[in-house]
Amino acid sequence: MKKVLAIVLALTLVLALGASAFAADYPSKQITVICPYAAGGASDTICRIFAAGLETELGVPVVVQDVTGAAGSIGFETGANAAPDGYTVTYLSAEITINKLMGYTDMTPENYEFLGRNMVLPPVIAVSADSEFETLQDLLDAAAATPNAITMGLSSLGSFYHIGALKLQTAAGVSYTYVPFSDGTATAVAAVMGGSVKSVVAGTSEIKSYADSGDVRVLAVLADERSASFPDVPTAKELGYDAVSATWGVFAVPLGTPDDVLEVLRDAAKKVIEGDDMVEVLNSRGFENAYLPGPEMKELAIQILADNEEVLTTFGLIDAD
Repeated sequence: MKKVLAIVLALTLVLALGASAFAADYPSKQITVICPYAAGGASDTICRIFAAGLETELGVPVVVQDVTGAAGSIGFETGANAAPDGYTVTYLSAEITINKLMGYTDMTPENYEFLGRNMVLPPVIAVSADSEFETLQDLLDAAAATPNAITMGLSSLGSFYHIGALKLQTAAGVSYTYVPFSDGTATAVAAVMGGSVKSVVAGTSEIKSYADSGDVRVLAVLADERSASFPDVPTAKELGYDAVSATWGVFAVPLGTPDDVLEVLRDAAKKVIEGDDMVEVLNSRGFENAYLPGPEMKELAIQILADNEEVLTTFGLIDAD
């Protein structure tokens, strides 16, 4: 019995020393950052800034691999299924808290260890510059007076923008008619400027240039805090309507990545995310630099998934279990 115990203890010591040696040597080779969206887009740009910063911090090559499809789900799955050794980092958009609900993937935030959130993108409610609606309350009053008469353009049903508008609808006790534009938010914004729809829900990055040029009027931000892009525009929450549905991005690694490796990556990620290069590219595109430590963001993402499921089920966009 004593001999068996001694062997077990020896094996345990060897494994522990092996793990420590692995962590001490990390990183010793190229790291890959998986971007779930196409080259040239905002997510790809963010990933490349992050990769360059990570390479500087860790002293090994860091490359970006665009793995696209199924609203980001192919990239999500590729990252989750990679070896949990710290050499594959995946950029997760907020769709990681929607895509399983919509049937695109089985991946959820619980399939990863989060390194840190790098940004948030608040949705806004906007109208054309010549609209009769001067304030959010004007728009809601019109929607209350004539249910479903107010049309609201958006990129797609079931998106974070749609969820934000549904939350506002619920909080205000009104209803709109949603008009999805499969070509994307830019088409929805063009539609509100052209008068095809009365209002639009879009991200700050997608509406900023039109607001700056005076073509649209932003009525409210659907976030916990005012947007740096529109500091004079109130949040719906300030106006008494609890409607928060900001999108975000977070860097993550597969579940099971060793704690020592996680510590190295989280320390490096924080420096890169809060660095001047990342802040500059985010600000230039209308995003909000918003670092949040990985464990806190994972907990928040799990709660967001539950909240999204409740909203989408309530409005019949997904079936109740």
